[in-house]
Amino acid sequence: LRHDKKKIINPPTENVNAIYNYDDANLIITLSRECNGLKRIHYFTYNDAQQLITEKEIQDGITLIEKKYKYDKNGNLYNKKDFVAREYDYYKTYDDKKNPFSLIYPDAYLKVYKLSKNNIKSCNINGKSYTYEYEYNSSNYPVKIIEKNGRKIQSETIIEYRKI
Repeated sequence: LRHDKKKIINPPTENVNAIYNYDDANLIITLSRECNGLKRIHYFTYNDAQQLITEKEIQDGITLIEKKYKYDKNGNLYNKKDFVAREYDYYKTYDDKKNPFSLIYPDAYLKVYKLSKNNIKSCNINGKSYTYEYEYNSSNYPVKIIEKNGRKIQSETIIEYRKI
């Protein structure tokens, strides 16, 4: 990982080179990815609260996908609409506990990768419903996450925290 004045450059991984460009408010405004000669550019726009509201992915002058985002009163991502060949709809609800990703990623990264300050309790993606059950430590961070599709457990994640 290399950091220039207004961008972070990831070293090539599996023939992918990614360049993140930041504005004066330290928000990611473009992400350029090049893989095997194909270049895609993601453009990000934000509202006055510095929340991501639109993302466009463009290749060779053609918009491949456009995404629009809405937030709840706590600043968590509530709704995401993807426009490709057809519209996809995502809805989420959140708990009031701390999201562990906030411990490891900078705010600019969390915004473009749609990671909210709280943990997802439920999610509806085009009619498919998922729920998440948590166990928390004394600092209100999750230590166990169970993802379910209906009554069926999709995954179980154990998280361990260490102070360094």
